[in-house]
Amino acid sequence: MAIFTSHNGNFQVEAISFTPDVIAKGEEASYSISIKNISGKNITRLIMGMRLRFKDRDGVVRSSDDSRVFGQLPLESSLGYWNNGQTVTFTGSFKLTSYYELDNSARVLPVYRASDVGYDGDGDVGLVLDITTDAVLNGMQNSDLFYNLRGANSEYLTVLDGRYTPAIPVFAAERSSGETPDDEGENLLTSLRLTLSDRAFPERLLLLLRYRDKAGAANGVMDISSLMDAALTDETTTLIRETFDKNTDWKLNLWFGDTYESAETEIDVPKSFANMHLSGASTGGVCFGGFSKAEEGKPLFQCYYPAQFHGGIYGVNNFVLGEVKTGGRWLDGMPVYRSVFAFDFPQAGSGLEIGRVEGVGTLVGMDGSVKWDDSDAPFRLPLTHYLAANNYHQVFFMGDALVMNTANPCSGHVIVDYTKAVEEASE
Repeated sequence: MAIFTSHNGNFQVEAISFTPDVIAKGEEASYSISIKNISGKNITRLIMGMRLRFKDRDGVVRSSDDSRVFGQLPLESSLGYWNNGQTVTFTGSFKLTSYYELDNSARVLPVYRASDVGYDGDGDVGLVLDITTDAVLNGMQNSDLFYNLRGANSEYLTVLDGRYTPAIPVFAAERSSGETPDDEGENLLTSLRLTLSDRAFPERLLLLLRYRDKAGAANGVMDISSLMDAALTDETTTLIRETFDKNTDWKLNLWFGDTYESAETEIDVPKSFANMHLSGASTGGVCFGGFSKAEEGKPLFQCYYPAQFHGGIYGVNNFVLGEVKTGGRWLDGMPVYRSVFAFDFPQAGSGLEIGRVEGVGTLVGMDGSVKWDDSDAPFRLPLTHYLAANNYHQVFFMGDALVMNTANPCSGHVIVDYTKAVEEASE
């Protein structure tokens, strides 16, 4: 598909790219341009020249001093025949070297109308490509050219008036609850120092603080461009009043630049430090190594570090016969209870009662093990087992009764976790 057609209609540019696609005076970019011959003639020799048209400081249209084609000036092609209808890809490098003072009133060298350089047309002019061939293309002419390889929006090659070279030599942040550092604060106290080249115009730039928590779940961007003037003059300290969760590690990214050039740096801000936090009687929160997230009506006991309870946790890690409250809650908010039963049935039978649990709401889980008492086969098996009609056992609820069917004398234990049907979820 044609992107550009030459002035006299003999050639079409089908693809064009520059690497990098943003350059300044004295910098070089490699290019790749695919051109289709639609002149109706087969071409055996050609000379191509590429130059940049720009305006100097006084607004006078100039051309770049080096008219580069494949890195040489000029180059007679050794392609053989460039047949009519054939597309050839040309590659090389291009450097803007100018002895004129460039127009530094704009970040990007101005793109102007073709009529500014004597071409009667509406195309935008920036990069000009000349093709001279050994074939007569238009009457007595053997040349053609493209005026508008750059385009109005600089979408293929952007040429800057000069480099800003933005830099961030200093960026630090610590937690604060005001104008002074505070390890338990939820705001940030930052120190900034920025630098720019002499050609820079700070009013064209942005200073952005981007942040995210360690898991990437909370993200945000703050425009702090108002701090640039002070940070360019000297190191400045400022309070960021955005709230940063005390229990979370944060990553801060400072970005300084414009559309074409930028500098950035990233630092970590750890979660707030607390040995122990009591959130108060209304919420009932207790937290070790962090700040409680308890809310009114939803008390929490939290610990942000590995915990060792040498005596166990009653009702959770201590297994005792009878019913205990585990301290956990089920999906619907109901408290979870646990009952542990031991059994020993010297005879096989059906409907053998192990124990009873009154008013079960949701059966959260049931576990345990069974040992056959046959001295020749002292197997230890799960609560449900079946091999044959005379080789099985199973444990299940029948109403409030926990019962067992077994074809073998056996003993064992059952652990049952459950909620109660009549208990309030808010208990």
